[in-house]
Amino acid sequence: MLELEGGEQRRLGNGDYLMLPAHHKHRVVWTSTQPSCIWLCIFFR
Repeated sequence: MLELEGGEQRRLGNGDYLMLPAHHKHRVVWTSTQPSCIWLCIFFR
């Protein structure tokens, strides 16, 4: 689960993605352990 600036929380599941604007504050609140969670971040211009 991600918490976005302003307190909004988003739960992401298998295959979900979220595009955040540059410099948008966010943090990981929770990840699964079974199955293991793998995050992929892509930065582009």
